[in-house]
Amino acid sequence: MKIKLGFNNAFKWYHKEHVYSIGYIIKDNTIIQGEDLLQFLEQIQDVEELEQVLKTIEGYFSFVMYIQNKWIIVSDIIRSFPVFYQNDGNETMITDKIENFENRIIDEDKVKEFLVLGYVIGQETLYTGIKQIENAQIVTLTETGRIDAYRYYNYQYQIKDEEDEKLIKKLDALYDKAIKNLILFLNGRRAVIPLSGGQDSRLIAYYLTKNGYKNIIAYTYGKKDNPEAIVSKKVAEFLNIDWYFVEYKNSSMRKKFYDKKMYSDMADYCARGFSVTHIQEWEAIIQLKEKGIVHEGDVVIPGFSGDFIAGSHLNVEMIQKKEYTYKDFKEYIFKKHYKIYPWRKRDKEHKLELKLWSDAKKSLDIQKKDNDTMNEEEFNSLFERFDFQERQVKFISNSVRTYDLLGLQWYMPFWDKELMTYWLSIPLEKRCKRKLYDKFVDETYGDLMRYAPIAVVKQPKNYTNKLCKKIQGIKKLYTYYFTHFLNYYGYIKFRDFLKYCFQYETGSYYFMFSYQYINYIRKREFKNEKS
Repeated sequence: MKIKLGFNNAFKWYHKEHVYSIGYIIKDNTIIQGEDLLQFLEQIQDVEELEQVLKTIEGYFSFVMYIQNKWIIVSDIIRSFPVFYQNDGNETMITDKIENFENRIIDEDKVKEFLVLGYVIGQETLYTGIKQIENAQIVTLTETGRIDAYRYYNYQYQIKDEEDEKLIKKLDALYDKAIKNLILFLNGRRAVIPLSGGQDSRLIAYYLTKNGYKNIIAYTYGKKDNPEAIVSKKVAEFLNIDWYFVEYKNSSMRKKFYDKKMYSDMADYCARGFSVTHIQEWEAIIQLKEKGIVHEGDVVIPGFSGDFIAGSHLNVEMIQKKEYTYKDFKEYIFKKHYKIYPWRKRDKEHKLELKLWSDAKKSLDIQKKDNDTMNEEEFNSLFERFDFQERQVKFISNSVRTYDLLGLQWYMPFWDKELMTYWLSIPLEKRCKRKLYDKFVDETYGDLMRYAPIAVVKQPKNYTNKLCKKIQGIKKLYTYYFTHFLNYYGYIKFRDFLKYCFQYETGSYYFMFSYQYINYIRKREFKNEKS
């Protein structure tokens, strides 16, 4: 067994004999981390006891432990610290850095999946035989090379209805508790909030100030005077929080993106062989640090996935039918997630579609046939579980890598286990399109919402006429690149943007970042092979 752990700039791996840990846990309103966490883990005697402990704690962590003659890897419910493992027949390696594996062979099937989704689903990575630990997972590796993996927490509905008044009161208490846990972790340190013009980041700011926490700053980025910046500034003004704006200028962004050393450092750290280089805030954090506004020791508090747990990814159509087939489910997840370029136009023989669907079924452990049926609760539960364990874990939450790449710790309050589990008990019609959430917000801090209404970004009109659609398509490309309010395209040279648009028929910057990363690892592995 070979163990190489330590690829993190903000959180430290701790090690003592046969126990390794990173991050922290919250148990009985106490933060346990560092050497104290090692001591806590050393007392666990078997896997059954470990499972019981995991049910009683919150926190962001990964553990590697030797128990009962087995090496065990454990992740938190959002898999916030990726760990990889491989058995090549001679030895088993556990590491948090994909480049530590000597024999790296790119899996072309996974490359296709990556370019469709922006990440790799299940336990696979972009490399043959190299596995990633998934969220809420316990992986056991024996000396004989046997590997077993299972989840100790599942995203699962347990629906029960109550009056809205009671639900709102309970939600208020749970959001307050989640922020109290955050304050416990902050321990007086400065909270840095990426404040958008939406709902989720302002909820964090609101509950922090409600709890009397004063050491807070907020920032927003993008084009000057963009809708998000205008609204977020008003939110900060209302809550009396210092607010900073980072203007995204193309020359500065491209200098970083096309600098070989800067790009490779960022790509190796953030993408790690399974996810797109989710770097929207790369420019913002670098500038904030260079200007002395943000320092190591500060903690970044993003509002990731607050919309998801409250039901924003459900729609009316998904809760109206009483019966669905698994084929319906396939079409829904393909439409929602498998979409960063129009791959189906090229997949004339449906080979890629069959492969993608097979991998999705394996990830969700679907044993049913495509024409088998399920009710609306089963359908939506499956739909959200895929979203949770694939997109939210590997695509959304993994973007915290940008913060710790630059030496900043982070905290994601909306992944509080009790809060998320409570949302899963609320009827679908109340969660759909955040119906109950909007009512909760209005009753809890409606005065703030009225002072700074949600930012509205103007969307182009959709046409049905073919000629108008073509003209609109060209106009969209121009709008995407030159006027995107957050200017994510500022990283990409115009000639490369056009190449992606015309070669792959997409204006998605996620696709462009994904494609750039695949090119990067191809060149790197080719050089390694030659040497």
